Amino acid sequence: MQSLAGRPLERGKQSLARCSVSAAIRGRMPVLIQAAVGRNAASHLLWMLTGERRRSTVVAVQEIDDYFAAWNEPLSEPRRSLLERSVSEDVELIHPTWGRSQGIDALMERIEGYMSALPDSTVVLSSGLDSHNGVIRYGWEIVDPHGQRVMEGLDVVELAEDGRLRRVILFHGPLPAV
Repeated sequence: MQSLAGRPLERGKQSLARCSVSAAIRGRMPVLIQAAVGRNAASHLLWMLTGERRRSTVVAVQEIDDYFAAWNEPLSEPRRSLLERSVSEDVELIHPTWGRSQGIDALMERIEGYMSALPDSTVVLSSGLDSHNGVIRYGWEIVDPHGQRVMEGLDVVELAEDGRLRRVILFHGPLPAV
């Protein structure tokens, strides 16, 4: 199995492969088209293929992969390297219980706190990526070593100009019923 960026999946990341065809068109196809023909041509070609004008063709697939890998990396230095590649230096994390924190150092502390609270668990992507206007949303799950879901949630991410994550807004649990 492979991640969204085409790398082999690591233990516990099988949920990354749950992308539907429409999610693949929204998320992966634009990246492949953009790599082949450039951003403006990709936007027009995507519209011709799918009829979707509102979707951004710039989806930070590698950055999302690296961000999730950072949440699962037990060693501090490789985790910092993953974060430096995936988030801006002034990244803002907005969490339902931790509140707001800013910067890679603060994010490192939050990840260490998560790892202490839920050792041996893994954070995995549970949906495709949906994006427009430099904003991405996706579902995630925390799974135990047996692959059982411990928690689920949704992130809304704002991208920096360079494609890295600038702001991550986390929501825990499923969406409430009407």
